[in-house]
Amino acid sequence: MYFIYAFLLIIGIVIVIRSYSRYHQLQNDLKVEKRVNDIKLQFFTNISHEIRTPLTRQKLAVELARANPESPDYLDSIEQQCETIDLLLDRLLTLMRLDHAEGEMRFKELDLPGLARSAIANNRLETTVKQQNILLDIQSEEKVQGDQELCTQALQNLLGNAIKYSPAGSNIRIRVHEDSSSVCLSVLDEGPGISEENIGKLTQVFFREDKSRAAATGGYGIGLAVVERIIRLQQGRLTLQNRPEGGFEARLSFPKSTKPGNKKTG
Repeated sequence: MYFIYAFLLIIGIVIVIRSYSRYHQLQNDLKVEKRVNDIKLQFFTNISHEIRTPLTRQKLAVELARANPESPDYLDSIEQQCETIDLLLDRLLTLMRLDHAEGEMRFKELDLPGLARSAIANNRLETTVKQQNILLDIQSEEKVQGDQELCTQALQNLLGNAIKYSPAGSNIRIRVHEDSSSVCLSVLDEGPGISEENIGKLTQVFFREDKSRAAATGGYGIGLAVVERIIRLQQGRLTLQNRPEGGFEARLSFPKSTKPGNKKTG
């Protein structure tokens, strides 16, 4: 009997040692992965800075050239391309930072109708130019938990897409509503929609549909990838779908009465 107990004790010790070794190895792997990700982020940040420096100089050169009454017409095109590259760099950098953002989130109580009103005000110039109407449909006043800065960015992206891809004179609706488990913020437009086979690809980085919504306006297929990562960090979800009556709906769903972990107040 003594030998059996001794044998079982030795087996137990071996299991504990192996488990500890595995745990220690896992911790080391996580530290290495974090270090690699930090290096990647720092590398891209540096590259972004190096690219933006000549961009800034080129913008300045365009402004100086415009001072000449006989300045060529293509200066507007050069400036637009500079702005496009600058936006591309900004969104790529945002994507990389979001992969590191979970422990840096600043969760607070969010007023979704208030976010919607702010987004409408911030886009008034664009909608005025295209003679579009933004309608606010508030069906729920329930508060949710989220990072206000990131959620504002997500809504701005969705509303910007709706303005860009909807025809002049059309209506865009922002709806705050709820279902059994979520409070939702939807942006509904009267644009051409998306082919059904491509809807599932819209949050892939650099994916662009060749027709309708993308062909006329360009873009690099990064904005919705950013939105998807933002709402995932809020423990919510992004739903993209064509509307039965025509147009497109992008919906942010926030969990009800759930305070996400890793909360940090600022």
